[in-house]
Amino acid sequence: MRAERARLTEKSEELQRIADAERARSAELTARIEAERERSSSADNPQPTPVVQVVKNDQKRVPPPLTVRPDEFVAFNLRPGSVRGGDGTTLAVPQKANSIVLRLSFERPSLHQVYRAAIETPEGKTVWRNDSFGFRESVTALDQVSLPAIPASALPPGDYVLFLTGKRPDGNFEPLANYSFRISRK
Repeated sequence: MRAERARLTEKSEELQRIADAERARSAELTARIEAERERSSSADNPQPTPVVQVVKNDQKRVPPPLTVRPDEFVAFNLRPGSVRGGDGTTLAVPQKANSIVLRLSFERPSLHQVYRAAIETPEGKTVWRNDSFGFRESVTALDQVSLPAIPASALPPGDYVLFLTGKRPDGNFEPLANYSFRISRK
């Protein structure tokens, strides 16, 4: 038991170091993005801002940056919610936004490496889907995942339900959560 406790303590300390390093990296990236946004907003012709996310598979890696101007995308956090009765979250999307980025929170940690997401209207019409993604803010963020950017034109004002599934080791997907939301334009 002592050996197991020592191993668990060592593993916990290692995970804490990784989490601290990822938090520091995230803070640095956020500061760089904010500095670029400020520089872009003060210039007559804003320059593109790279948006970088960390992917967790077997190791850390950074996908090619998605380059957008700061006024072209909008990001929202979503929590699982009822898909009936219209008690979802309203997302106010600016008219000038070209892309929507959604960060999905989980009710409990998820160890899945690959996810699928489909966004449907209340009538069941699929308006957007992605069959393989797994973007996480850090390698230790097991309680959330970010979707790839969604074209704003795919989500006109209205009600939607996002269905999230996770890939099991056997290759099959299992339902994880449903997110109801409303898109409005401002």
